[in-house]
Amino acid sequence: VIAYIVSMLLVKPIKKITKIIEQTASFDYRRNPDTDKLVKRGDESGAMARSVGKMRAALREIVADIDSVNKQIIGNVDELKYISSNINSMCTDNSATTEELSAGVQETSATTETISNNIGQMQNAAGDIKALSQNGEKMSYEIRERATALKDTTESASERTTAMYRDVKQKTEMA
Repeated sequence: VIAYIVSMLLVKPIKKITKIIEQTASFDYRRNPDTDKLVKRGDESGAMARSVGKMRAALREIVADIDSVNKQIIGNVDELKYISSNINSMCTDNSATTEELSAGVQETSATTETISNNIGQMQNAAGDIKALSQNGEKMSYEIRERATALKDTTESASERTTAMYRDVKQKTEMA
């Protein structure tokens, strides 16, 4: 009976830790009330609970970072859509202006000076469009760099989590 009671005292915290690890493996990082009790223990179960708690906190932080970067990417995509819309609008305006200028050249020589001025404006607009395109390309590259870095961080964290899970599982099975 005493051996049974002692074994239950040893196995119960390990079962709770295993449940917490299973939640982590299922990407459920919500706070678990059992964690607070287990962390206070001074034995190996408490040490495992503290380590698992640190791991879950780090994973929650990573998920928050991923969410933050996702929001930034969405903002950048919206900005790119807005810029593209402006470029499209400018192109449409430029096309209409070009047609009007062409008709104006045939009508009178006085409009030649106006056409010349409009061509200068179109060149400026084309330069602006080029600058916007280059800026969009740069932003896309930065987004790709961030996404790659985030992917690498997530993969690394996942590998560490998997390794920790296997180690804890192996120790639990041995225990």
